[in-house]
Amino acid sequence: MNLFYCPDINKNESKVNQYYFLSEEESLHAIKIMRMKKSQAIKVSNGKGDWFECTIEDENPKKTNILVHKKLEIKALTRKGHLVIAPTKNIDRIEWLVEKGSELGIAEISFIICERSERKDVRVDRLEKIALSAMKQSFSPFLTQIHAPTTFKKFVAQKKEQSFIATLEIKDLKHFNTYAPFVGDAQILIGPEGDFTKNEVELALASGILPVNLGERRLRTETAGLYSVMCLCEK
Repeated sequence: MNLFYCPDINKNESKVNQYYFLSEEESLHAIKIMRMKKSQAIKVSNGKGDWFECTIEDENPKKTNILVHKKLEIKALTRKGHLVIAPTKNIDRIEWLVEKGSELGIAEISFIICERSERKDVRVDRLEKIALSAMKQSFSPFLTQIHAPTTFKKFVAQKKEQSFIATLEIKDLKHFNTYAPFVGDAQILIGPEGDFTKNEVELALASGILPVNLGERRLRTETAGLYSVMCLCEK
């Protein structure tokens, strides 16, 4: 069974046996591509951790009407991994990272502009579509949240608990994976090719962010990002 996305369905049990509409894109996929018919059963996620058993009530390829019959029980998410990364010059690498990170279950991906950044913008709308596709492909009830780029300085000023920064600027650091598995929210900052600058690392440390390493090998930005996702999502 295919998974469809409808963010309007919430956790409220009273919403069972209520009608909702799929978006035009989801409707087109269901009716024109999958050739689904009225009364056919489908599974729908709101991207917030809930699955619902539904049926198609109207085969409209622009605005498919669905009826929610049952909310399915899913194991609650006990932690929220957040990858904070400098976008690479080659946007294909970032799109690949978003896809794979979403498949692995990362909750959020934010982009930071650093002193050595070669790219200062990303198409958030395109990355959101990639994350949505990955959510449905991996049959996940959670949609990875994609955040628009912000400066390193501004992001660090909003530091949360369990924040880490991967850097080669400091020697003999603990490996990031020694802190896993994480309880609650955790985030890690990954710099651009060439690493964070000394000033950026000092600013992060002054904000209470813990420095870590990702091993002895020098990794590409997107490789470091994917490895960090695997650590954050480790059970």
